[in-house]
Amino acid sequence: MPKCWLGKPEQLQRFKDQLEAIDKMTAEIDRHRIEPVFSDTIRKRQAWSPDYTLGDDHVLHRCIDLIAYSNNAKSEIVKPLLASGIFSTIFKEYSVSGSASLNPQQVLQSYWPRIKAIRFKYKIGRMIGCAKCLLALQGRRGSFMDYLKAKNLPLSIRSEQDIDQFWQSFDIIRLDFSALDFPYFKNFTSLCHLLMDIGFDCAKPDLAVMKAAVKLKIVPPAPRQRNDPSKAGAHPEVSLRQAIRTMQTYAICRQTRPALVDMYFLICGGQTDMKKLVTQEYYS
Repeated sequence: MPKCWLGKPEQLQRFKDQLEAIDKMTAEIDRHRIEPVFSDTIRKRQAWSPDYTLGDDHVLHRCIDLIAYSNNAKSEIVKPLLASGIFSTIFKEYSVSGSASLNPQQVLQSYWPRIKAIRFKYKIGRMIGCAKCLLALQGRRGSFMDYLKAKNLPLSIRSEQDIDQFWQSFDIIRLDFSALDFPYFKNFTSLCHLLMDIGFDCAKPDLAVMKAAVKLKIVPPAPRQRNDPSKAGAHPEVSLRQAIRTMQTYAICRQTRPALVDMYFLICGGQTDMKKLVTQEYYS
């Protein structure tokens, strides 16, 4: 039995099959990697690590960026928009108190024609809501990173105990965020994304990652939509969690980071930006 096996003995063969499938997938991607951009991306992701000294202004900045990219906004348009500095202007250089005092309708009246690449107007209200929730956490726990530190999230995942601790802490954080009505990040996928973005050993189970997880037989296909059975619906949360746990377990087995496993899953699933890391022959 592999030392990295974390489940029940009767499930061992299925895990071995998944391990082999991921190994084959990563090997095939490696044969089509484009350098130096592929290795540069690996180095950047390897450097991701939680920094408990981060201020809430930085956290708000990350929340705003993640919301801007969400809901299928085109990354090739949103990225230069964020880089232009217009959101820094709107949100008072990401001041939590300054952003929390903004009026969404006034922001939309002044800026919407210039920021409509984010697709949905309601996102502005959600971004302001994040600032308000960060203020609420300050009043109860100190900074956002102080709050996370108190929840005992592992700095890195290196063992079965670390994975169990991660998900115990995750569930507590999610309950707290639900009670706060924390926009976007009270939701499973978005909270996973935020934690990965600030350096924790997690992954965002987005469409590309889940497409890869289905292909690798880690999770079953998503159920069909009731109103239109010709289209796939959303994966249930149990599948999202299983996909990430498998990635975390694989990372332990191969002595790597979940963020790097996530990169391979994104490539396998055909995520737009990650497709640029490999030759087109990979997808032919």
